[in-house]
Parts: sequence; structure tokens; C-alpha cells
Amino acid sequence: SKHTYYLNYNMLNSGIKIFLFLLILYQSANIINSQKTWTYELLELDFESSDKDFIDADLEVLRIARGVFGINGFIDIKQPIDESFSMEVIFFRDKYCQENYERQLYSVGKQSFADGMNKFYRRILMDSLRNCTTDAPIFDKFEPPLTKRLIVFDKCQISTDNLPSHVDDGCYLVKLNVYGKVE
Repeated sequence: SKHTYYLNYNMLNSGIKIFLFLLILYQSANIINSQKTWTYELLELDFESSDKDFIDADLEVLRIARGVFGINGFIDIKQPIDESFSMEVIFFRDKYCQENYERQLYSVGKQSFADGMNKFYRRILMDSLRNCTTDAPIFDKFEPPLTKRLIVFDKCQISTDNLPSHVDDGCYLVKLNVYGKVE
């Protein structure tokens, strides 16, 4: 059966929001073999900043083929993001997809920006962005600052390789909060 999931990334102190994924998940009987029991369909992106002189973005969903979607656009980091920044990743789930989200236990608590880049960005996003962006941060170990850069996205698809093999049915909202000089 078809199941819908919604992911939202919220960056830079709840002022910047990236509503990144609306997932359509398919249940599978092959959990024993650790194969994915879900897939996603990227449907909507939204990015807001309280200070466009610090960071700005224009991201959109592009239909690449039937059932295949990617990210086009840019994120312009206009000032370095240094060690004074911190981040957290909060997961929410709505079993019936009616915007009644409950916080999930597997959220990642507030940590230094460097730890978040090394644990979350490097593990989940970096390999996906390596070949479809210009100037996305690529590193073995992130050391602040994240320097000024214009990251251009060209048909980027986020791999699920480093995500869980199974997730419960429902809609998911994921907020990535980065705290620092920008509100």
C-alpha cells in the first residue's frame, strides 16, 4: 500500500526553513534482508532567512522523470558559519498525515555546528550533494568555519543509503535547526 511521509528541514534558528521532502513510502515484506521498505518523492521546498545578507536561498523541486524528483536552485552563504553556531535535528511523525505531529525519540539533540556537520551532514547528505552541486562542503572531518560559498543544486536527489531500512507508516517532519548570529 502507499504511505505518505513529510520531511522538513528548519535551518538557522527557526528563521530558515527548508521543507524538503514529502515522502511516499511503500511497505515491503523484505525487512529481514535489510532492504528499504520505503522510498520518497520530493514535492516541496521552502527556505526562509531572517537575514538575507547572511544566507539566502532559492530552491525548487524539479520533476526529472515519472516518480523521480530532484532539487534545483541555490544556497548562498554570504558570511562564514563559525564555531559559535550550534545545531539540532528533530524528527516528528503524524501517523495519519493530518498535521498532528509528535516528537520522535530518535531526534538529535543540540550540539556544536561542527559535530552536526560531521555526524549528520557528512553521513546523510554529503555523498548525495557531491556530484549534483557546485561548492557543497566536502570533507573527511569538518573544521569550522563553513566558508562563504554559493552552492548551486542541479537535479540533486537525496540518497536513502544511510537512512533506516524501515520507518513506521505516516508523515514525517524533520527540522534541522542551526543557531547562531541569524534569527
